[in-house]
Amino acid sequence: MLLLFLFFISSVAFAFFYTRIHRKKNKRISQTTAHVKPENEPLSPLADLGYETTSRDTSAFNITKQELQINSHQDLFILYLVAAPGQVFLGYGLIQCLLTAKLRQGQQGIFHYYDEEGNILFSVAQANETGDFNLDNIGSIACQSLVLFLKPQEKNIDIALEKLLETAYQLAEDLGGQLQDVQHRPLTQETLDIYKNKHLTVMN
Repeated sequence: MLLLFLFFISSVAFAFFYTRIHRKKNKRISQTTAHVKPENEPLSPLADLGYETTSRDTSAFNITKQELQINSHQDLFILYLVAAPGQVFLGYGLIQCLLTAKLRQGQQGIFHYYDEEGNILFSVAQANETGDFNLDNIGSIACQSLVLFLKPQEKNIDIALEKLLETAYQLAEDLGGQLQDVQHRPLTQETLDIYKNKHLTVMN
């Protein structure tokens, strides 16, 4: 009887501690997508990733919400990355993917891709009313779609387009979701060729 009692006690204790350890482990797993109504848990600060945001002045690259609307600014090159139906891109996993793609947050609260000289080649924002990313509260970020855009400059337009497309495909692979054109249609090679010809012809 004593042996059975001790076996019972040890089994209960093992189950209790295993459950606690398993729950803690699950909390540490960062997710990039979740259902539209996630229960946001406290997430690690951005510093845990080993990256820092940039304080570079991006005022010369300001893009208004009106300019991001279809046909309101013909020079803008725009792509969307849209999460799967019923899904969103979540805070910590989303930011980690943006940083891995060598994007850095600027003073407007959105992310930018910089060349070696510190010039902005293109930007990434949330495709919503504010567009910015609140890194002070990463756990609150739940984004249904991203917008990648560039404002063609007098030089490096070919490099900027190449880097934007490379980043768009990388984010689509890392985050999931679908790449769409400016009219929210699935991105095709034909549409991409038209985009490239239009913008490269205008600048050359």
